[in-house]
Parts: sequence; C-alpha cells; structure tokens
Amino acid sequence: MNSGKVRRTFWKNNIFAGIANIFNKGGPMKISEIMTPNPIWIDGGLPIRLAKRTMSEKGIKHLPVLDEKKAVVGILSDRDIKLQQAVSDDPNFHENALVSDVCVKFPFCAPPDTPAYKVLKHMHRKRIGSVIIAKGGNLFGIFTSMDACRVLAELLEQE
Repeated sequence: MNSGKVRRTFWKNNIFAGIANIFNKGGPMKISEIMTPNPIWIDGGLPIRLAKRTMSEKGIKHLPVLDEKKAVVGILSDRDIKLQQAVSDDPNFHENALVSDVCVKFPFCAPPDTPAYKVLKHMHRKRIGSVIIAKGGNLFGIFTSMDACRVLAELLEQE
C-alpha cells in the first residue's frame, strides 16, 4: 500500500469517527442544534426582484416562502431563480414573476428534534441544498449545505 493511500484512509477513518462522535454524544445530535434559527423568509406574493435583492443583501442562497398565515409553502433558491429566468420568454422576468411562481412547493421539512444525521442523509440522497425546520407548520429554522460545511469545519478545527 502506498503512503498516499494510507494517509487518505487514515484521514477518512478519523473524519468519520469524529463525525460519529459529534452525532452520538448523549444520543444523536438534533438538527435544531446546528440549524440557522429564525431565518429570513419571503412572502410568496412578492416579485422575484425582491427575493433576489434580499438574497444579495443578506448573503444567502435560500429563502423559506410563507403564506399570509405565516405557514411554510415553499423554498426559493438562487438556483431556482436562475433556472426559471433562463427558460422564461419574459424580458421583465424579475418584475413580473412572483416568488410563488418560481419556488419549490411542498419542500422537505423536518421537526427540530429530528436527528441531524437523518436530515443530512436525506439531503444527500435527494441532492437538496436546504431543509426547512418547522414546528407545527411554522418556520423554526433552516439547515443548508453551508451549515453542514460550518459544522464540518468546526469538527476539523478540533483535530
């Protein structure tokens, strides 16, 4: 076995052991422990222009979409906007398209007490970049691939 392969195997085993330790201290870590609480959200009736501006100003890529009763009805990503704009014939797409026209409806939502590893596995399996954390149908938080990177960086920093 060459030394490069030994190093990669050692690193891989250590990182998986470290991740396992994070998720098994006193039982599995809950998604609420590593999510972004009280995320910025947007009303589905607003124009895409406002969603783009909000994302740009706040440096975020995902916006939960709520209805007039503040119930979760979708999720909007910067990628959703780019893809919809690419296929739109409307030269005023950003003014005319509404958030509710572009967002993913019925997004995957998880309760705050869901084990984090289950949310991560679902994200990986379904290839999604964010999960809404909801409690009783109301927005509680959001967990994104950036949150996963933050958690992994904190783990690696401890090494």
